[in-house]
Amino acid sequence: MILCACGCGGEIIIKPRHKYDGIPKYITGHWGRGKSFSPERCENISKSLEGRHPSEKTKQKISQSMKNKCSEEDYKLKMSNCQMGNTSGRFNKGIPKSEKHKQKLADANKGKKRSDKTKKKISNSKKGNTYCLGRILSDKTKQKISDAHYKGGKKLSNARHTAARKQFGFIPLNSCEVDGWVGHHIDLNYVIFIPEKLHKSIYHSITKDINMNIINDKVYDWFVNYYLKGITI
Repeated sequence: MILCACGCGGEIIIKPRHKYDGIPKYITGHWGRGKSFSPERCENISKSLEGRHPSEKTKQKISQSMKNKCSEEDYKLKMSNCQMGNTSGRFNKGIPKSEKHKQKLADANKGKKRSDKTKKKISNSKKGNTYCLGRILSDKTKQKISDAHYKGGKKLSNARHTAARKQFGFIPLNSCEVDGWVGHHIDLNYVIFIPEKLHKSIYHSITKDINMNIINDKVYDWFVNYYLKGITI
């Protein structure tokens, strides 16, 4: 058995004429798979095809071969079933993307920035847009939008940014419920929000390992005896 050299796994059928012409390496139409032509070759092919028009006989052959593939009514029915339920014109609406596909899209768009020209086009296309104009959202909808976008507020965002700047992790073990609380790293990753007065009561440094055991003991004591019991100090 001789297989096609393109890697498709197809078998090359031996014919009597191959005795004289030689056995081909590829199945008919497979020789160009995975190959890319240089711009010069593409230009030469384009020039060689300029002014060439198929004869009436060739047109008739193409027409007959296409008629035998699929009737117009069958084609319409297939397209109708494919687009059924699609209201946006997208062929893949409602089809969830796989994690591999999502990662490919993320990698492909990572680091991309819109040019000023593109931003201007988007801005002009949005001008005069009256979509949802005058629409009043219910309190329930507003709350859903707020919950979806809430990332802990400005204080938590600043604390997370500071931790990233110092190359620390930021995994909060409680929420910042009271103004005046600050995030305390009990190690390089985990954070407990505690009163600022408690945080400044003992000088400590996690990078230099100064007084960390002492301050952590006080934080654990506050966390168990006050925070978990709902007592504020």
